[in-house]
Amino acid sequence: MTVRDIDRGWDRIKREVKKLDGAYTKIGLPENAQVGQPQSIGSGHPPADQMSDLVVIGAVHEYGSKIVPERSFLRSTTDEQRVKIARLQDKALDKMYLGEINAKTAIGLLGEFMTTKVKQKIVALKFPPLAAITKKRKGSTNPLIDTGQMLQSIQHIEVMK
Repeated sequence: MTVRDIDRGWDRIKREVKKLDGAYTKIGLPENAQVGQPQSIGSGHPPADQMSDLVVIGAVHEYGSKIVPERSFLRSTTDEQRVKIARLQDKALDKMYLGEINAKTAIGLLGEFMTTKVKQKIVALKFPPLAAITKKRKGSTNPLIDTGQMLQSIQHIEVMK
């Protein structure tokens, strides 16, 4: 009697799951990424032409400075979305097991979800409020949006090891 081993996808599943080892997605303002276009004139600051300029602006708002209060949009969104992230990870793994998506797509789904949530947080954030002089200069009360360039630059990059 001869035993035949018929692979019905197990090898593919193992290969894809192995690709997840050490893989992650960067969400935010990744270096060397494309800079978003400004959507308005805002307070008159010149638009950033390099991502490093926006990274500095984002970091000042994320962590605060001596004159700018902390207005976290990355860390706070991640904390707020932990349960949904875990559910999405489970769903992405299920789709990988079924052969519907590969590892890079699974990581990309998580990145796209968080990119959307971070952008929503930037638009919705109102606290701490802007100083009266800043509101007047910007013509807006949204602390994280001046020209919209930082918002347009939020993105994700899949990193596969």
